[in-house]
Amino acid sequence: MNSKNHMWDVKVSDIKVWLRALAGIVMGAISTSVLCVDESSSDGTLLTGIVAIVGDEVITDYELQTEISSFRRQFEESGRPIPNSSDFERQVLERLITTRVLVRKADTTGVRVADDEIARIFKQLADRDGVSVTQYLERLETDKQIAIEDLRRSISEEIKINKLRQRELDSSIKVSRGEVDGYILAQSSRGDINDEYLAAHILVKIPESKEEGLIKRAMDKIEEAAKRIDGGQDFRAVATEISEASDALEGGILGWRSAAALPDLFVQKLVDMPLRRRSDIFRSSNGFHIVFLYDKRGTNAKIIVQETKVSHILLKIDPYVDEQSVANRAEEIRSRIVVGLEDFGDVAKNVSEDLSAANRGDLGWLIPGEVDPEFEKVMTGLSVGEVSQVFRTMVGYHIIQIADRRETDFSDERKRALAEQALRQKKLEIRFEEWVRELRDTTYIEIKI
Repeated sequence: MNSKNHMWDVKVSDIKVWLRALAGIVMGAISTSVLCVDESSSDGTLLTGIVAIVGDEVITDYELQTEISSFRRQFEESGRPIPNSSDFERQVLERLITTRVLVRKADTTGVRVADDEIARIFKQLADRDGVSVTQYLERLETDKQIAIEDLRRSISEEIKINKLRQRELDSSIKVSRGEVDGYILAQSSRGDINDEYLAAHILVKIPESKEEGLIKRAMDKIEEAAKRIDGGQDFRAVATEISEASDALEGGILGWRSAAALPDLFVQKLVDMPLRRRSDIFRSSNGFHIVFLYDKRGTNAKIIVQETKVSHILLKIDPYVDEQSVANRAEEIRSRIVVGLEDFGDVAKNVSEDLSAANRGDLGWLIPGEVDPEFEKVMTGLSVGEVSQVFRTMVGYHIIQIADRRETDFSDERKRALAEQALRQKKLEIRFEEWVRELRDTTYIEIKI
């Protein structure tokens, strides 16, 4: 993606995973402490058993029940039906196991989380609610009965997993220009590349062995899900209990996604589907699916962005040179330009320490969000032809001149950015599922219930 496109680079998969994890932590205060004591204890200590072994660690029944209670509280607060089945218990246990596998991998490969990273998350959550961090944490402890140390530990685990995924997977996902061109062509032929869907799904996986009896069992399971939905049960509740997708405990909710960011099989079902209806059962290489459409919206509006053509002179800050002398020199240079003694381009070519000096200081056409915030603030406040006052950033002292302005339709740029994002997300989601499965396959796991 070129520099113009980065303002559209939302990285939906990252945001989706992080916000879901964070919401789960805050709403439920998931406890990850390991408590395993002898059932013959006579001192009144809580008795608990082991429900799973992961490597050289254990998951206790206490942890499992705490996690189940956590999700039930989330369901209550969001108005979702509360599941009460062994399938739901197994879903929660599987998530605990996967989290433990990933955290162990992060710990053994040197992934660390600094205190200030957790502090920033607390600050973001507090700002969202319009209160101080202290007030926010007090409210969690008082109103939601959340132990702050449990919350810190859970946030730390999620950050570790996110860092691990970024390190192991993100850099390996490549999207070529040809792939973007082909994707846009294919999607445009359907005319729905800019439509967005609020959808949910249920997945029942087909075993890799493709054994006929196991495939029939999977088909029976997805048909049972369809029957319960048609009988009036909430789709999210059915997904929570039956779906084998990674987002099952969120009710299978995919969130708002453009058609470009959804699997083609899903879009084929959603494009003509009435709102609040399910699809028929369909099959992919991964298993049997049902999708459900909550809402749909179009995003075909033009994206008009103001571009500014800028020339630039930079004098860098040098730790071995008095900074005030650099500032004074910049002021002198500006004065000579303003009174007409020197041409801006000539000065930029001769004295600027920016790479643009070779082009007489010409930075080309810039868009909002493409430069340092202080630089952008000064740039936005100038008229065409005007020379700025000297201003400082972390890099040094700057003088800029506005050569021209224009309004540009960035709809095509946005379309390419969305297509690249969609292709990257699809590849990342597929690879993430494979990677987690590989990690689990190489970790000793024993389920005791």
